[in-house]
Amino acid sequence: MLLYHYTDQNGFMGIINNCELWATKIQYLNDSKEFYLAIALANDILDEMVATEKDERIKLRLNRFISNLKGIRNLNLCVCSLSEEGDLLSQWRGYSKQQGGYSIGFDSEALAMLLTSQGFRLGKCVYEIDAQKHLVLDVINKSLVQYQDMDEPEPELVSYSSDSARYFIKEMSLIAPLIKDISFSEEREWRILSEGGITFEKLRFRAGISMLIPYYGITLRPDFWNLIRQIIVGHTPHPELAHSSTRAFLYAKFRDVAKNMPPFSIQPNVAPVKNSSIPYRSW
Repeated sequence: MLLYHYTDQNGFMGIINNCELWATKIQYLNDSKEFYLAIALANDILDEMVATEKDERIKLRLNRFISNLKGIRNLNLCVCSLSEEGDLLSQWRGYSKQQGGYSIGFDSEALAMLLTSQGFRLGKCVYEIDAQKHLVLDVINKSLVQYQDMDEPEPELVSYSSDSARYFIKEMSLIAPLIKDISFSEEREWRILSEGGITFEKLRFRAGISMLIPYYGITLRPDFWNLIRQIIVGHTPHPELAHSSTRAFLYAKFRDVAKNMPPFSIQPNVAPVKNSSIPYRSW
């Protein structure tokens, strides 16, 4: 399966030249509210469980989960967006600025293996509310079972952190970036996401429109043809020229990398390039 990453011209050249994808700290994405959808859902479910729970030990633990849930905002969770759809109008509008965007088709299996080695993983976004509730309930129940034989410390201080609360926050951090509003379901989004928080020393920063944006650089293999299987050129008033220059850029990069390949090694094909089939103009 191919998963597509949408970007503008500068982003496309940066990915190929630097062999790197940028995973942005989730609170700094374009839709700043989406991360909090999972937090709100977890709060509602936990409130309902507390209201019906008879066991005071479990009720204390659930209340501790609630009071510590906001701590997930302090984690450096970094994500990079991909889509099953490589030629989608809403994505061109959102990511390719006025014109000249690209959709880069990655081999999902090869990419997943590479990500695992760097502490990242691929996850499919969940849009249906019932499926979202199931994910959150699974994390809550898993956390309760994990610590069922242990008492909570400082029971008079519900806001106090504990091993069970930290475990719950960690598990929630693995699913929170995947919970999205159903209005975005046409995007069929997947996400590259960090397995837990990134340390501050590993974060880098880039200029945003109104603030500095924290991100993490995910290193790709220099033999990019083993990861990138297709390039789609977005809307442009000069589609033939854009197609030609994109192919020339890829072959130039390929030649640079091929110089360091072992003698008589198999020369792979550079990813095919095609133009968007959507009749969209922004000029």
